[in-house]
Amino acid sequence: MTMNLASMLPFLDEEGLQILVDGLIDGSLTDISLGEILHFLEDEQIKELYNHYAAHPEKGVSTTIFFPFMDDDDVDKEFLKQFAAGKINNEILPFVSDEALHSIVEQYVANPDWNLDIDDLYPFLDDDDLTLLLKAYLKHKSSANATKPADKD
Repeated sequence: MTMNLASMLPFLDEEGLQILVDGLIDGSLTDISLGEILHFLEDEQIKELYNHYAAHPEKGVSTTIFFPFMDDDDVDKEFLKQFAAGKINNEILPFVSDEALHSIVEQYVANPDWNLDIDDLYPFLDDDDLTLLLKAYLKHKSSANATKPADKD
């Protein structure tokens, strides 16, 4: 039997789509790609697939493909979870909300001795957050200079 599953996708209901998701997860479905199916799935199905492939990197599926389709709250949660582990995932940054980025800036400013490179965040930050970072940097630099002993010549 020959069928083009991609042609069927727009007509499948949630149950049919879940059958495809289950087939992708258990490996029984190999004749359709994630790129073809993702925009037809519900948020929970996308999250299910994301969690599966994130837990199984040996399957060779880059989780980056999921970010444009994931629920905004799920994207933020994933980014904040990775940030808490000391990692800034540049591939997810374009999909992270302003609120989550602001939270990162607030955490960073509250911990001036944090040794985490946040330079990749700058293009995604709003003006207020950039100003907040600049002020925190200048304050930290000023206090660091004030504690240095003066050079005696």
